[in-house]
Amino acid sequence: MKALIWLFIATCLFGCAATVPKFENLQSTKSTVAVVYIYRMHNHSDRNAYPYIYIDGIQRDRLRDNGYVIYELEPGKRKISIESKGSLIWNAKNSFVLEPTLDANNLYFFELSVSSESRFEVFYSFQQVSELEALQKLKTLNLSQ
Repeated sequence: MKALIWLFIATCLFGCAATVPKFENLQSTKSTVAVVYIYRMHNHSDRNAYPYIYIDGIQRDRLRDNGYVIYELEPGKRKISIESKGSLIWNAKNSFVLEPTLDANNLYFFELSVSSESRFEVFYSFQQVSELEALQKLKTLNLSQ
């Protein structure tokens, strides 16, 4: 009977976990679009909060803890923002907005950083990072679906 109880608990804990693809390689660039990666490393603070990603004011995806997303975007000046959309879980007070000028046939990397000094102080930043820095981190991440 105890074995059945443990089996039930294990099924509840692990059976519902979604399997999502891990990062493998950079997507090939195309001559007509820019390839944009947005990612977020694991952090215990706000790990269950999934802020929204907006591209040019259009809601696209939610960015999970330890996750990344990839977009193929038209070249030119673009507005990329991360917003809580009224989430009570996500502690960020403001939206984070970047307006990079993207060139076709190039790769771009943006990181949402979450850090905490204590359980009650969580700090965020959203910035463009180098390809070298991004590759080291992307290797540990899962596609944010």
